[in-house]
Amino acid sequence: MGLDDGKTRADTIMIASVDKKNNSIKLLSIPRDTKVEVNGKTIKINATMGYKSREELMITKVKEITGIPIHYYAEVDFEGFKEIVDILGGIDYDVPYDMDYDDPVQNLHIHLKAGMQHLDGQAAHDYVRFRHNNNGTAPGDYALGDPGRINAQQAFLKELVRQKLQPQYLLKAPELAKAISEHVKTNFTVAEGLKYVGMLR
Repeated sequence: MGLDDGKTRADTIMIASVDKKNNSIKLLSIPRDTKVEVNGKTIKINATMGYKSREELMITKVKEITGIPIHYYAEVDFEGFKEIVDILGGIDYDVPYDMDYDDPVQNLHIHLKAGMQHLDGQAAHDYVRFRHNNNGTAPGDYALGDPGRINAQQAFLKELVRQKLQPQYLLKAPELAKAISEHVKTNFTVAEGLKYVGMLR
């Protein structure tokens, strides 16, 4: 889950399915506006993070929707996402469209030009949060609404992994560990993570 600044809403919800037998990882995104029922009331699934026992509630609702067993969770906030991308040295990415959006309430200002460029943490954050322009236009897949943004987020994450899952970035492990400890909440332990290290090849 990628949490908003108040940490009471899940701006992004993704399931990562790890298949150790076939050495594959699959991503499934849950649209944040998906309707679920909590205590007899219909709400958007992203709002479950504002409830008590929020991780347990989110997992319960995702399991109800998908039928997929969920063993672990991880929450990262916007600042953590930006810091992790910066520690990894940013990402070279082909931004498909001009993006111009401002939301003063959230202090969110997205101004990216189309084309291949190097995105630092802030620019990467802006890219994955974009939904539409100030004038209401939504280019390409973004016209689909949340599914369009989901496609963009998944493509971005795949490219980030492709570029950064290289031996030289192992040197960044101490910095990454510090950022993760400060910005990520998870029930996934280091010992459990070591079981999957062999898959990284």
